[in-house]
Amino acid sequence: MASYWVLVPAGATSFDIRMSVDGGYPSSMLHAKDFTVWAATAGADAPLAPSGGSASGGGNIVTGSLPARGFGLFVFARGSNDDLLAASGCPRSTAAFWASNAAGKFDVYIPGASVAVLNAAWNQRFGGGIPTGTLLIGRCSA
Repeated sequence: MASYWVLVPAGATSFDIRMSVDGGYPSSMLHAKDFTVWAATAGADAPLAPSGGSASGGGNIVTGSLPARGFGLFVFARGSNDDLLAASGCPRSTAAFWASNAAGKFDVYIPGASVAVLNAAWNQRFGGGIPTGTLLIGRCSA
């Protein structure tokens, strides 16, 4: 089993999903389920009015949720790593966040990590701040 992220070009109104055999498996073993399509809405790059968070004007969760225990999918308004942690309400020692990257993989941010390389890809990508409307997965273990 595998998950795939495929970019759908802006303005697309439809797309096809095609599957083919890859390797020695028979075509009768091809299965697909649980499709999800996410799209940015018009004006997604426009600043959002903050509804709380840090003094920097960011740091709030726009939509979605992050439960006290378990995983959540949410859209972050904008801000720094510290703004994200504050908005999540998670303890630094147990929080973790993931953002899908252009390669279809995830960049991870673990606030309590003592080994810098764990957050290297995240910090390279979001060193100037997390942009408005960034879709994130978070885990919080209160």
